[in-house]
Order: sequence, then C-alpha cells, then structure tokens
Amino acid sequence: MLMPTPLIQILLLIALLTLGYTFFIAWSVKRLPTGTDKMREIADAIREGAMAFLKRQYKILAVFVLAMTIVLYFAIGWQTAFAFVFGALLSAIAGNIGMRIATHATNTANPVAATRSTSRSTSRRWPRRRTSSSELCRRPGSPGRSRPWARSPRS
Repeated sequence: MLMPTPLIQILLLIALLTLGYTFFIAWSVKRLPTGTDKMREIADAIREGAMAFLKRQYKILAVFVLAMTIVLYFAIGWQTAFAFVFGALLSAIAGNIGMRIATHATNTANPVAATRSTSRSTSRRWPRRRTSSSELCRRPGSPGRSRPWARSPRS
C-alpha cells in the first residue's frame, strides 16, 4: 500500500480541520433566526435568483471542463484529466454551499439582527470597531467636515 508523505498527511489534516470549521460556521449561521414571513419571502426570492445564477454559470462551466478534460486526457494522461474533473466538481460543490450560506446569512440572519441592534448585524462580518459614516468619509486631519468634497456655497 502506498503511504502518503508527511507533507501530504499534514495537508490532509489541515483540509479536514478546515472542513470541520466550515461546517461549524455553516451550522452557526443556519441556527440564527430567520425573521418575519415577509423577510423570509424576500430572502427566498433572492436565494432562488442566486441558485438560478449558479445553475446557469455551471452549465457554461461544464462545457469548458469537458473540453479541458479531453485536452488534458490526450495531452498529459487520464490521471491529470481525472484530477481536473475532480477539482472542478469540488469547486462547484464549494461554490454552491458558499452561495447557500451567504444568501441565508445576508438575507435573513443579518436583517433580523439589524432589527434588534445595528452593532449586532455588522459584528457578524466585521471587526468590532464602531465608526460612523461621517467618520469614514472624513479626510485624515480634517476637523469636522464629514464630506470634504462638498463645498459650502459661497455668498
């Protein structure tokens, strides 16, 4: 039996730990409240559109993967062609799972958190640093003008 090298073993362990963390994050996001019926209706429509986009994208991508698989099979060998197809398949699965989790988090869980507190909705994705929109627009060193590009009219 062929034993993987220590580097391969470490990489496989890292991959498994990453998958475990990914499943934990997905589970955490799925547990968040989904809001009112209207929020769920809007989120479902957005999710349906996102899935339709992925389906169309994957149909086009399948043609490319098939063409490249044929080229790789004849140019390099069946092992490389198989690895390419396997990688493309795993990438498609990852994209699908990512889109499902992202549409759930941003279209249901985040608006529900925002109804309770703005800091709760933003703290899920960004570090905890409270900034106002005027602070983000302020030029470093400018005293209080929040929009330095907007000049006051001259009288």
